Amino acid sequence: MSEVVKTIDKDGTHWLPGPRHIHCQEHILNLAAQYFIDGVTPTPQATLLCKICHAINHDEDTDITSLTEQLAALEHDSEAIVEDGFNVSDTVGKALALIEQIHKSLQAQVFFKKSCEEEGVAVCEILTWVRTCWASLFKCLECSLSLCLTVNRFTLLADKSHEVPKLHNKSYSNFKLNQANWRKIQLVHDILKEPATAQQSFSSVTSPTAWQTLLTLECLASTWGMMAENPEYAIIVDAIRKGLKNVEKFYQKASDSGIYFICLVLDPNYKLAYVER
Repeated sequence: MSEVVKTIDKDGTHWLPGPRHIHCQEHILNLAAQYFIDGVTPTPQATLLCKICHAINHDEDTDITSLTEQLAALEHDSEAIVEDGFNVSDTVGKALALIEQIHKSLQAQVFFKKSCEEEGVAVCEILTWVRTCWASLFKCLECSLSLCLTVNRFTLLADKSHEVPKLHNKSYSNFKLNQANWRKIQLVHDILKEPATAQQSFSSVTSPTAWQTLLTLECLASTWGMMAENPEYAIIVDAIRKGLKNVEKFYQKASDSGIYFICLVLDPNYKLAYVER
């Protein structure tokens, strides 16, 4: 916008770029999901330090205080064992660390596919999480849930099998996931499904979607709010509230700008129905 104003109003006295700034919708959803992810599966020290430095140097919309507190908590947590960049003392971190171990060994991958056949599950490769793409975590957990029987069989038999190389100073049994673990993974998956579905709807259209911003943020805030109040999600409620707080912050920013409202009113399907409801 600062570049546009140089063409529209060179003096910068009549056309102010600030009130006309539009946030990328997918970026807003990414931030909300990332805040939730950081709350539910603690980020390793190195990644946190990089985030803090990046936030300071680029003055980005990141809660530096929150990142610093996470770093301090992780450094003083004796149970926060970091394995391949994942905190295996939490459920999601343990599942992600196991996936990394499987992908590191061709023999382990072959044994995993064999376990799929023995469990009568469709043979497929278990997906990994690409840290720079939060949506890949949703797909990773979705894949893991569909292969839970195979994962359980693998962690039970891999250490005893001559087909799989032994791990150094650890065993595959260290990554066993019990029923409670799988339940938590399912809950995390359910939370991430909401922004993932919204993001997918934006990516699948070729027309402008600015008019959807207020409606999308309201829907996400309402859904996550109900989940936060649901006792079923009590074990991850703090993480939900972190994500929800970020959604509400950007909803307030969107409400303060007239751009999103104007786009919504100009849409022939809504017109003034949004304000008259």
